[in-house]
Amino acid sequence: MTRGEEGDTDKQAPGELLAGSRSLAVEAVVADLRQDPAFEQLRPQDLAERCPKYPGYVPGWRYVSRSGGATLELDVLLPRNFPFDPPAVFVPGAGDDLFLTRPHVQRNGRICTLSDPASIDSSRPADLVRDAVDSATAVLMGGPADDFLGEFLSYWALSRGREGVRFYLLDPVDALGPKPAVALLGDKVVIGRSRERVTRWAQNSASESPGFLAEGQYLVLYRDRPLLPREYPADLCQLRALLRSEPGTLGDRLDAHLLSSAGPIALLIVQTIGEGQTLAGILTQGLSLARDSKLRKGFRPGKTPPEILFARAELRMQKATYMRCDVQRADPQWLHSRGGSGEDLSEKRVVIIGCGSIGGYVAHLLARAGVGQISLVDPDSLSWDNVGRHVLGADDVGRPKAEALAANLLHQLPHLSITPVSEDWRDWLRRDNDAFDGAHLVVSTAGTWSCDQPLNLLARRSALPPVLFGWLETYALAGHALLVAPGGGCLECGMNPFGRFGNEVVHFAEPQLAKEPGGCTYYQQYGPVQMMPVVSLITRAALTALVSPPEESTWSTFVAGEPEIRERGGSLSDAWTGRIPPGVVHFTVEKAWQKNPSCRVCNP
Repeated sequence: MTRGEEGDTDKQAPGELLAGSRSLAVEAVVADLRQDPAFEQLRPQDLAERCPKYPGYVPGWRYVSRSGGATLELDVLLPRNFPFDPPAVFVPGAGDDLFLTRPHVQRNGRICTLSDPASIDSSRPADLVRDAVDSATAVLMGGPADDFLGEFLSYWALSRGREGVRFYLLDPVDALGPKPAVALLGDKVVIGRSRERVTRWAQNSASESPGFLAEGQYLVLYRDRPLLPREYPADLCQLRALLRSEPGTLGDRLDAHLLSSAGPIALLIVQTIGEGQTLAGILTQGLSLARDSKLRKGFRPGKTPPEILFARAELRMQKATYMRCDVQRADPQWLHSRGGSGEDLSEKRVVIIGCGSIGGYVAHLLARAGVGQISLVDPDSLSWDNVGRHVLGADDVGRPKAEALAANLLHQLPHLSITPVSEDWRDWLRRDNDAFDGAHLVVSTAGTWSCDQPLNLLARRSALPPVLFGWLETYALAGHALLVAPGGGCLECGMNPFGRFGNEVVHFAEPQLAKEPGGCTYYQQYGPVQMMPVVSLITRAALTALVSPPEESTWSTFVAGEPEIRERGGSLSDAWTGRIPPGVVHFTVEKAWQKNPSCRVCNP
């Protein structure tokens, strides 16, 4: 027992508290079920003898129900984390018989009575047991077909057994075209609309060259409903039967491969479910049956009827290499629609100038939102003092930031096109006058006047796309995202000749930049958590500009709030005094950014 910091209140150790909660819940269940003749409590030795598949579940009950001449038996057991985890219900001794013949019954006989996101009321432990039994009974008495069809992916994965080869689709099925590129890459079958697309994905994700399959080594089966478990082909014989029962020539094409080749063959199964599609894969191999002299016995070379060959090779086909595979969609539309902006950004190009702590995270978020082409521009290398607040880590110390960041993103999102430029953007532009061509947005997070001033000049007077400038104030107590569009003001409209922003939020009586001991480097002091709201602010502004190309400039600001500003020894500037609602901790504002009549860039 430990004594609390305030008063004399004693607090239990965490483990004791959880154990006590379980003991009280078990007592409540025992007391309740003792009155019900349908439940017979199993002793620990009963569990060991009668239920050897249930290690770790104590106590347990055998539930028996008799109705209409039929008897239903269930084992109900309490897990270690009861009552916060629900009771487990098993069909004693019948798991293998019911697996894939009844929905929601696992191979060990356990019945899934709750969906993954379901919650339970731990305050009523006895009712939890009865609810679990009722749900298990409903599962066993219900019809299997709808659940098997609606949750095809789960049952197909369960039927595969151990982990094996997976298919990866780099494009939606409808975009693959009549002759997609299909390649083997280690334990992957990679499918895309072109060889170039598959090669780039393979090199980015695994730094390997793919082994492409010939056209006859790839088949697609389209079905208007998913297969039921009893229809899952378990070997080449069953696969032949399935394909020959389908319309079209797939059966003949598979037979031709089995007869003439010993190479691999991949089958993608596309099945309509509701208004969408569910996918499955099979990877097997040819057997060169027509060249096997033993199978041709009694016939002249080339004259053996195919059906004779297949009949004689039945046992061989049953034992041939054969894998049921799940299919992972790795196309941009699927990956990014589940966590991105909801818009297709795969054809958008963004140039990010500055790959430091802010720019690195902005690049990661834009990539995960689905921006298909990103150029990363930064002349510096990662050092140890960067690691604490940079998206990159110790493995990349000493590498150019742009190069390391590009490699990191391409490994995680190999379908993207990310180009590192490890030099100052002005040197890049001198070397390549078309550097910004085709870009939809330029984002500068360099945060230095020497870098941003000439970029702002180009944004206003050249054919540059919109330019978004993002920077932090001292201690990351505030941050800004200023988007310079064709209309409205520019960055210099808000700056003095030395690059000091006239609308800064926080005022300090003395400069707050820290100096490296013994060196000549000055730096801002802020941590990764403090900067994240500004990273989000800049990224949101970038995505908005990509989805709806802006006509007018905008200015967005994040403010940590007056209590945090005062804690750091600062105060609100005159421009911001009275603008933050009382009691607000974090505050964000966005407004149109107007031209300054005295700006020498907008009014030359």
